[in-house]
Amino acid sequence: MSIAECKTGVIPIWPLYKGGVYPIASIHAPKGSATGILDTLDDFNMHTYYFMIENIEARDEAIGLEMTSNSSSVKIVGSLIEMSSITSKETNAYGIKSKNLDLTLAPLDLLLVKVDTAITLESLSAKKDAYGIFSNNLSITGKGRVYMQSITSETGVATGIKSNRAILQKPKLEFESISGDSAVGIDAYSLEADQANISISSITATSHAYGIRSQSNLMMNNLSLKINSITSKQGSAIGVELNGSTGMQDNYYASSRGSSTLEFKEVSGVNALGIKANGDSNLRDERIFLKFGGISASSGNAVGYYSIGGDLKVNKSVLDFGEISSASSEAYGFVADKFSFVLNLNSSTLSMSLRGKNGSAFEGFNGAKIDVSMSDSVMNIDGNGGRIEKLDVRGKNYIDLSGHSHHSLKDRTSSRSLTIHSLSGDVTIPSNKILTFGLYYSADKGIADHVLIEENDMSHWAYPFNINIDIYSDLSSQITTKSQPYALLLKSNNTIIVNGITSSSMVGTSVLNEGIESVITLIHRYDDGAGEAYYYLDTREKQQRSFNANAFNPILHAIDANLGSYFLSTHTLNKRMMGLKSGRDDSGLWGRVSFGEVDGLFADMRSVHIQIGGDYQKEKNGRNYFVGIIGGYNPTLSNDEWVSNLNHYEMGVYGGVYAQSGWFYYSQLKADYFQAQLATSQYMEKTKLSQWGMSLSNELGFRLSFGEGRGFFLEPKAMVSVGALMPIKYQQNILNSSRTLSGNVQALFALDSQLGGRIGYAFFRGSDIYVGAYYSYKGLYGGALKVEGVGSTGEKLSGKYATSRFNSLHSVLFDFGSNIEIGINSKLCFDVDFGFGDLYHTVYRVNASYRFNF
Repeated sequence: MSIAECKTGVIPIWPLYKGGVYPIASIHAPKGSATGILDTLDDFNMHTYYFMIENIEARDEAIGLEMTSNSSSVKIVGSLIEMSSITSKETNAYGIKSKNLDLTLAPLDLLLVKVDTAITLESLSAKKDAYGIFSNNLSITGKGRVYMQSITSETGVATGIKSNRAILQKPKLEFESISGDSAVGIDAYSLEADQANISISSITATSHAYGIRSQSNLMMNNLSLKINSITSKQGSAIGVELNGSTGMQDNYYASSRGSSTLEFKEVSGVNALGIKANGDSNLRDERIFLKFGGISASSGNAVGYYSIGGDLKVNKSVLDFGEISSASSEAYGFVADKFSFVLNLNSSTLSMSLRGKNGSAFEGFNGAKIDVSMSDSVMNIDGNGGRIEKLDVRGKNYIDLSGHSHHSLKDRTSSRSLTIHSLSGDVTIPSNKILTFGLYYSADKGIADHVLIEENDMSHWAYPFNINIDIYSDLSSQITTKSQPYALLLKSNNTIIVNGITSSSMVGTSVLNEGIESVITLIHRYDDGAGEAYYYLDTREKQQRSFNANAFNPILHAIDANLGSYFLSTHTLNKRMMGLKSGRDDSGLWGRVSFGEVDGLFADMRSVHIQIGGDYQKEKNGRNYFVGIIGGYNPTLSNDEWVSNLNHYEMGVYGGVYAQSGWFYYSQLKADYFQAQLATSQYMEKTKLSQWGMSLSNELGFRLSFGEGRGFFLEPKAMVSVGALMPIKYQQNILNSSRTLSGNVQALFALDSQLGGRIGYAFFRGSDIYVGAYYSYKGLYGGALKVEGVGSTGEKLSGKYATSRFNSLHSVLFDFGSNIEIGINSKLCFDVDFGFGDLYHTVYRVNASYRFNF
């Protein structure tokens, strides 16, 4: 069927009552408008239809499917409408157009066959505006499918769905490409999406590009929205824009009633915004997963959430803004422009990574006034935290400024900061971060805020936490009373620096409870009698402040070095002794030299390990039973700033049974002695710290040989070691002073285990090559630290570093090596270990051993 050279080409739908197949080659209107399928009825059921329209082309409006009734109710069941091309050369083009449309897309369920319902369009193009679906009031229900491959506007707006009020219940809507001078995925004054599945591959505009625009309600319930790319070449790219009016009393809001997913892989433009909320817009989300792969600006600003009035409240949700970056300007997580903004996180997670131009700002929070309320929530910011006017926290909360997905523990720097001008409640902050608490002091109210900073994750249990506290004084009022102290409760190794001015002689002190008194910068006031006041630092406190700040560091670094050396040598003898056995009734002496590195908390430690020993062995029924003694020396080379030298001595006994095929067992009881020289600060004398340790290591395995003397073998085995680093009491002297610093460390218990095996080839009795792989699990418990000293005014200072808690460490270890028998009485062994994982894993270790039998 072909309709050509007509003013208006129309196939009316009302005469087609019984369904069927209707191929249409082309509809061409060179002087007017063209419509593919026209429905003039109020209600119509389209049952088992198949329309194929190749081309609709018009000078004026070109429409694929049009309903002209003021209130159209169309039910499409088991039908397919395919349109290849719709083109308007001068005006607008529409895929589906209606005044008020209630469209039901329902598949046809037969006894054995399910017939899908779909409306597909390959190309929609217009000189001016192009709309995939256009309706004043739109309702699409059912599990049918609407697919539009390309929507293009040459000079106007290209839009996937345009409606005053749109209700989408369970349909599947797919748009491959939407492009124009401006481009919008969904533009609705009010949008309700219930169990809908919406996907858009790309939205591209010369000026502005939007994923979703809503003037009023944006209601979501189990919505799945995925947009791969939103790109603006010369303007702004925005994921979601919510537009309200500051002159109206009603709050316009977006909310999610169920579990919904909104995913934007890339938002990029001159300016790029994840979410823009104008006027009284509020976003209230319940169980929503919002994810941005990247928000990037070429020359303007990149913002995750831009607010001009309105708030954001989420419950049981995830807000992942991905990487927010600007090549030439600033990058912000949240911006409050002109009006205040409240972020409320309830049982939710907020994360972002900020990348700005070098020298420019990249902050999580920026604006006139931002208040944050957290309840049982997590906030991850890779970048500067920025500024929060008020932080109110309830329950268990966690703030991480480290760049959790981009940096290892040792790479984390202390250059990331978050300014909080007023804080109430308890919040957990991971270590090695900087928070700036700007506490405003007035004569009437004083300072009554408090902060609880607690280290919960023992995988970085020794990292210091730094706080800068800026005190803002109300200088316009007459202050006659002494300033009240702020309360600061600490449970970690911290440095506190208080900056600011006040009329009292001291800005603040810390309340010690379970914490420590750290660096307190005292600022004094001097009046010159002429009405001018000068503030200066009391230099007499300098030595004492450094003493407090560094009180915990040396001992913590020493324990870290001890642990590294301890774990590096825990299982060193087991595998080597199995290889050193000759398999005959021979006793002997042996020696071993190894060089290796272990990944510590503060620094990587390299050590040269020297061991010697001898044993007596007896062969019985093809199995070797042996007992022996060992001694070892392990000098550790560390780039740790606090530990200049570490010497590790060991002595022990061992025994077991071994065979060329079958079960084998090995046990080793070893005592360790560690001696570290601490290079502390310029105010502390160097001192040596000694610590004893012990371990009982056991190995059980089975050697399965596939040949007599020669051939492949398989050795699965398990190794378990339990041990402890004994308590320490130590004392340090302050230079040019009679004062001392004393402290004690409780015992630290260690579990070290390996499970795996090796496969190899035996050339002859006693010589082989092998490769192996092992999973390693380590557990640490204990190690509480307490330090005592004397303050500058003679007061006693004390504090705890950490309480005892259990910590798990996981890693993987690989090895390869060879055991070579030299003659009858000698044997040479060489092997290499390397691994990766959590703290205290073996980075690498090279071993060479020699045994001489009597």
